[in-house]
Amino acid sequence: MKAAIVALVLGCGLALVSVPLTTILPQEADWRLLEVYQMRGSDAILNMRVIDPPRAYHLANITVGFPPKVYEMEVDLTMAGCWVTSESCESLGCYPKTGYNSSESIMHRPKGDVVRVEYTGGRGHGKLSSDTVSIGGLHIISFVFSELEHLGGGAIIRVPYDGVLGAQFAGGNDNPENLFAALYARGLIPTNSFSVSLSKTKGSQLVLGGIDPHLSLFSFAYHPLLEGAPWTVAIQALRIAGQSVDLAAPALKIDLTVPFFIGSSGLIDRINAGIGEIMANCTGLESLPNVVLDLGHNEYSISPEVYVVRTISDSGARCFSGFIGMRMADGLEETLVAGDAFIRRYYTHFDMGNKQLGFAYSA
Repeated sequence: MKAAIVALVLGCGLALVSVPLTTILPQEADWRLLEVYQMRGSDAILNMRVIDPPRAYHLANITVGFPPKVYEMEVDLTMAGCWVTSESCESLGCYPKTGYNSSESIMHRPKGDVVRVEYTGGRGHGKLSSDTVSIGGLHIISFVFSELEHLGGGAIIRVPYDGVLGAQFAGGNDNPENLFAALYARGLIPTNSFSVSLSKTKGSQLVLGGIDPHLSLFSFAYHPLLEGAPWTVAIQALRIAGQSVDLAAPALKIDLTVPFFIGSSGLIDRINAGIGEIMANCTGLESLPNVVLDLGHNEYSISPEVYVVRTISDSGARCFSGFIGMRMADGLEETLVAGDAFIRRYYTHFDMGNKQLGFAYSA
């Protein structure tokens, strides 16, 4: 996958840079396990072994070192730094990933610090390294990242990437560095922000430095981030078929690894109760209500076309709710986590500089 530049020249002389994303969505088998899990109900969920919901992967290419070597990286909104697998790694989680070999790059500089990293499905450890990192034709010299020499956790063996490109809100002194903040700090992009479009007509794109107006149908509306809650904004009201769902302090969090929507069992049970029965044979979907998120001055409607999971197997089509109840961390009981399905409807601007999220209808 080649990174493509391009876009929109701004008055300051800097341009937006568009990087193609490769999207990998869950397979039939992933959804089948979850469907059985959901059928057991909330009480069973709270008392059984917690399973990971099906994951979505959004991958972008970067190069590291000189001469450059290509790595396929997951764009991850839950962490700030960047890590790649070390070629010296011998744990099962490192196979068959492309490894980084510092001796092959004339631009490498050792940092010496030992690092430990937590990622979805496990933990890893290694050391900090500095090298030239490039994305979309932009080159950052002396970029600090984690070179992981051990990857733990069974799930990491199955992931289709060589490392993680952290996209969580970050300050300017993070170590390892946040790639997006580093691009802005070095004067390579016009604003300290990026956007993600999963357009059906224009393809999946990571836009560095702002928003591409060609990827949206209407103007953006912006909402301030909640303090201490990465890429999370307050929900003023959640309505289904005109009826408000009783919530004390609801919030909306954006997470690219989520294919549909997840939340605590209590929250999701109330949402699904408001939606009503979704026929397993996929009939009557047109009569299901929209779920409306009121974020203050702007409402975002989630239609059945967006929130219903449809799977196809030898036995035919099957449908069930994409609002999935899981055991959530303390403090997130009323947070609705929206992912791939939501961003396909709403082109999303992650504005680090102004600490806000922006949404517009996807073109």
